[in-house]
Amino acid sequence: MGSTEIDSSELQIFSNRLKELRSYKKITQKEFAEKIGITAAALSSYENNGKNPSIAVVKRISEEFDVSIDWLCGFSDKMYLNSKATTLADVALKIVDLL
Repeated sequence: MGSTEIDSSELQIFSNRLKELRSYKKITQKEFAEKIGITAAALSSYENNGKNPSIAVVKRISEEFDVSIDWLCGFSDKMYLNSKATTLADVALKIVDLL
């Protein structure tokens, strides 16, 4: 495998995270797709690892849903960009990060 090729398991991570995000937001594929300016069919293809989104689409997902591109791509376990502490667990995690 050359350095420019992407392993299918890496793309599967994106597909899984996309489905996880949509499920967490409790919205349909159609609603999610409308929010980021794509068709529901394109979103379905991304979620089923049949098609790769452009960088522009990934950026729109990140901006619209305030999630980390690193999280979407599997480079980080921190989902949200705007990591406001809303629970005691969030506060504890922030303290651990600072240490």
